[in-house]
Amino acid sequence: MATTAPRVLLLADDVSGAAEAAAAHGGPTLLRLSLGSDAAARAATVLALDLDSRADDAEAATAGLRAALAAHAADREVLVKIDSLLRGHLGAVVGELRSLGRPVVVAPALPVAGRTVRSGVVHVGGIPLHHTAAWAAEPRAAPDSVAAAVGLPARVLDLPVVRGPRLADEMLTAHRSGRVIVGDAERDDDLDALVAAARVAGATLVGAAGLAAAAGRAAAWPGRAESASENSGAPLLVVVGTAAPSAREQVRRLRDAGAAVVTVDAGASSVQARDELAAALRTGTAVLAVSPRFVGEARVSELLAALVREVLQGIAAPVDLALTGGETARRTLDALGISELRPLHQVHHGAVVSRAPDGRTVVTRPGSFGDPDSLVAIARSVRAGDLQNTNQDGPSEAGRAGQGGR
Repeated sequence: MATTAPRVLLLADDVSGAAEAAAAHGGPTLLRLSLGSDAAARAATVLALDLDSRADDAEAATAGLRAALAAHAADREVLVKIDSLLRGHLGAVVGELRSLGRPVVVAPALPVAGRTVRSGVVHVGGIPLHHTAAWAAEPRAAPDSVAAAVGLPARVLDLPVVRGPRLADEMLTAHRSGRVIVGDAERDDDLDALVAAARVAGATLVGAAGLAAAAGRAAAWPGRAESASENSGAPLLVVVGTAAPSAREQVRRLRDAGAAVVTVDAGASSVQARDELAAALRTGTAVLAVSPRFVGEARVSELLAALVREVLQGIAAPVDLALTGGETARRTLDALGISELRPLHQVHHGAVVSRAPDGRTVVTRPGSFGDPDSLVAIARSVRAGDLQNTNQDGPSEAGRAGQGGR
């Protein structure tokens, strides 16, 4: 157990991932949407940065990571939050982290979502990642191991080593031989062991929210007081930037619970949508969603963000926000001039309640996370008592764990 609070740097490629890592870590976190080093950033015990690089190519993503490390990494433990399904520029990220001269430990297991690593291979529900359809929407096949995704010389520390007494020594030996360290993990206590050994070895951590939670446990942060509600009395605007079937069902259940839903179509008038959304917010809880014809539109997040900004400019008091999808969340926060958040707690895995500097509540959630009642649970957390019971079936096990990969 840590005797002094470590200074920590959490990095992620989108804002929902940064908030997820911060909430899982549990420390007193300042989440910034810019890389600059000012007095508040330097003073933060735990600093989380959204690198906003999800859509970038490898070169641009690496440049952003390099700038963040140069500005903030010198006196901090570093943890980079990645996709538990290994999507993204993992090799470029790990290659840049090696420039710090510290061992690099890659441990993407997320046991709460049924994602484990055995013999250096990610498993989803017990099935090797490359034998699942998890990468069906990607332009290439899933890697058959973590080392293949990294693309650099690696040493896999299998479960007997992770659960043995020489884990930190094995990490240092692998580092001295020029290898990246890949850590197996099936349970949270495996991740705890990896974090404890990494602290002894002075290593940089790379993993999903499970590793962030283990790092928080190692730091022994006092538990946050998790209010059942963050109800400010303000209206709540839920912005859903995808029309995927799971999101449509979540919106339907929220509508059935009493929320007013405004759906933006590819050919709809922005003036009409603005007027409908302003009227919907007067009911207390409003949803801004997109029609299936908007699926795949490159600029849908920018269009939604511009609409939100236009509508909220006409409302004197702050409106609370629930933003699903990292791109939608980031573009909306940018449009409203919100450049930092203070993560508080999670409604469910990945759905993070934060406080903005102007006092409004902001909930962020990866777009594909959550069971069918996810948005209902989020809305009830922010506006307690405003919504009816939907009398739907309870959440599935997969839904409780969170369906998304980031």
